[in-house]
This record gives sequence, C-alpha cells and structure tokens, in this order.
Amino acid sequence: MYVVIFTGINAQKKVKVLFIGDSYTSVNNLPQTVANIALGNGDTLVYDSNTPGGTDFQAQCSNATTLSKIAQGGWDYVVLQDQSEEPAFDATQVAWQTLPYAHRLDSLIHVADSCTLTVFYLTWGHQNGDPPNCPILPNVCTYAGMQDALTVGYTEMAQLNQSIISPVGEAWRNIVDQHLSFDLYSTDSSHPSIYGTYLAASVFYEVIFQKSVLNDTYRTAGIADSNAQKLRLAAHTTVSDSLSKWYGYSHRPMASFTSSISGGQANFVSTSIAGETFEWNFGDSTTGSGQQVTHTYMVSGTYTVTLTVHDICRTVVYTDSVSISVPSGIRAETSAGMLIYPNPTKSVLYIDLDAEYAGNNIAIINSLGEQVRTATAAAHVSMPIHGLPAGVYTVRVSDMAYPLVVLH
Repeated sequence: MYVVIFTGINAQKKVKVLFIGDSYTSVNNLPQTVANIALGNGDTLVYDSNTPGGTDFQAQCSNATTLSKIAQGGWDYVVLQDQSEEPAFDATQVAWQTLPYAHRLDSLIHVADSCTLTVFYLTWGHQNGDPPNCPILPNVCTYAGMQDALTVGYTEMAQLNQSIISPVGEAWRNIVDQHLSFDLYSTDSSHPSIYGTYLAASVFYEVIFQKSVLNDTYRTAGIADSNAQKLRLAAHTTVSDSLSKWYGYSHRPMASFTSSISGGQANFVSTSIAGETFEWNFGDSTTGSGQQVTHTYMVSGTYTVTLTVHDICRTVVYTDSVSISVPSGIRAETSAGMLIYPNPTKSVLYIDLDAEYAGNNIAIINSLGEQVRTATAAAHVSMPIHGLPAGVYTVRVSDMAYPLVVLH
C-alpha cells in the first residue's frame, strides 16, 4: 500500500512508473523530464521504460523486454502509449487491431501486481493531420480531426480496462488553440519538440503525483520561464478541470471534499472518486468517519481538515483549511441587563441579571430545541453544565437569547 496526496500543501512522494511506448515517449526523454519536474516539487520518480520506435500494442505484447519489465511488478503505474496513428483509425479497425492488445497488456500488468494502475497515454494529432490515410479516413486529414479521433480511441481503452488517462493530447490542443509563438512539434510535424515534451511531462506529473505543477521549479533548457509557465498552466487546467473524465474509469481513489460553515458548525461532504472508507481529522484533535460528517468547533480559528480515503491497495489524503467563527463570549450591553460567563465554559455557567428579571425562567437549549438545563432568574445564578455534550447552545431569559459554547 502507498499513499497518494492531492493537496495544495506539499508533501514529498516517491512513485515507481514503467513507461511502455515508442519514440513519442523516448524523444527528449519524457520519463526523465517527468522525474526532473518531480524533483523540482520535492518528489521522486523511479522509472524504467521500453520504447522501440514505431511499435504498437500488438508488437509490445510479444516484445520480450516489455513483458519482462511488466512481470517484475511493484510498479505504482504502468504507462501504455500506442503507435501515433492507430488509435485514430476507424472504430472497426481499432476494435480488432488495437483494443485486444491494449487489454492484453493491461491484464499482464494486473497479473504481475493487482495494485498497479494502468495509465493510457493520450497522444496528439500530427501537425498536418494524417495525409496517407485521408482517402479512407477523412476525419484524420487535419490536426483537429486526428486529435478528436485519438481522444475517442484512448478514452475507449481506458473505459474498457477501467484505467486512467493521461490527457497530453488535450493539453496539446489547449496550447495549439492559443496560437503561441513556440512550436510543440519537431521539424517532422509529428514528434515533440522540447516544448511538447515539457508539456507532456507536466501533464504526467499532475496525473501520477496528483499534485499541481504550477509552482514547479524545474526548467527545461531552452524554454523561457514565461513559456514554461504557459505550458504548466495548460497542463494543470487540462487535468484539474476534468478530473472525473481522466480518472473516472479507474478504481483509484481520489480524495476531495466540500464544506459549508454556519457559526461553529461545519458540514463536510466527500466528493472523492472511488474509495471504500473515509476518515476525517478536523484539525482540533477530533476525528470522524463516513462520506458526510458534521462537526462543531468550540473555538474560533482556522483549522486544517484532512480527509483520508482508503481502498484495498492505497490510501489517498486531501487537506484543506476552514475558517470558523464561533459565537463569542456574551457580555451583555448594560441596557440589556444580563451577563453570562465564562463563554466557552466546561463546568459552570454564571449569569448576572438585573432585578427586573427576577423570577423568570432561565433555560439552556440544545440544537434540537430541547431545554437541557433550567433555573430561576436571580441577581446571580450558577448553572452546572456537567454532562452536556460539547456544542453550541442557546441561553434564554425572557425575550433575551444568547449563544453558549460548551467544551468537553
């Protein structure tokens, strides 16, 4: 079991990845670029690869090196990248030429290690489409048409194999649509330039490490900081804006939650993908469990809330902060004629009242509207609160009502 953390709070991680593909993976050494980006974020990528040029999934299924590396097991992820054109072919051709071999590789990965996750490397359309195949496949005659077809092909692979997608091609489209001054392609209009590889590596970092690449400190030589920033933003936007699309077919848990605050009470709802158990740390030395929890804070402040999601293979952690404003201690206006203290309190509540309130009923009321303590008003009243659960209550005297915080 290993821990995956997707959060704005940096936490060092070590991930083992096997890259299976062709020259789209080997040109400019994509795995090492991912490792460099990881190092810039304080993380470690341990990787191996087999990337013979022009190789498709069918050939990889009989490649002794590929089979040996998969069989080693112990990988957190195995990345599968098909030949650059095949996933964009007609659906009938993809069904017999590509999908069976994608499934075969995925099956071998899980035979070697049932906890390893398969990542399909969604590549990019050629800069000028795929002219040799235009007579029979008009939709791939342009870059945009070929990109659309590749996205459909790789999405089908991920769906059929319950795997993850690394949406490099969609991040590529993001940059192409901006018409920027640099070129993602090398001179053959197919393979990646250093810009293309840096973009691909940024996408892979976000997918594999589940952390933002935006503040990464690594820079590929030859890429200006301003351009690197644009590439990282395209990668981050592509991954983060469609998390359920890229991760949703897999069984890998991904942790996240939403919160709603009312005074000292906070309601937390897990919006995680997958997962079997859900554990909460509310940041005030208390914990809870379940996909939806409600917690009452006793003291105002900013708390770091942690959601830990487990499945049989891995643990995923997500943290976020919440700002709590608990109703403050009540020191009534002189004209109001009432003073209650201390607030918060743990054992005894004291109430000082003007003479006009003598004989009135004093009630402490819980969140259900039940009177849990009562007394008769006098100039000075002591009300023991031992045994009351921690929470926010209401103190009511005549037509006056004030919040009371009870601590354990």
